[in-house]
Amino acid sequence: MGKDMITFEEIFKQNERRIHYHIHRLNIHDPHQEFFQEGLVAMWNAYENYQPDQGPMATYFNYTIRNRMIDLIRKQNKEAEKTAHYAQEYRTHIDDGKGEPTHIPVRSIPVISGIGGLGGGKG
Repeated sequence: MGKDMITFEEIFKQNERRIHYHIHRLNIHDPHQEFFQEGLVAMWNAYENYQPDQGPMATYFNYTIRNRMIDLIRKQNKEAEKTAHYAQEYRTHIDDGKGEPTHIPVRSIPVISGIGGLGGGKG
């Protein structure tokens, strides 16, 4: 069955669980559905770019969705590290008028650690 015969809505209904699977497999907490949305965009891109002669569509979906989520994790970690670094610099450069740095409490920014499923183990 070619792409022209199946609408994206049908593909989505058949593969929505695939997005949830990767969120779970990568140990992602997704309260705002950010990763789900990213997975949905990845599925759309995979649907649009799929070449039947290069393998099964499901494999291509898995590859595209998983890698897009890993990219988002890396992007968020990099942003969190930058923010933490700038917050630390800001705290150490504040002067209280006596030549001593003033300690300003800055909310700790969690960094997403580890990506489940990338370290080997069960497949």
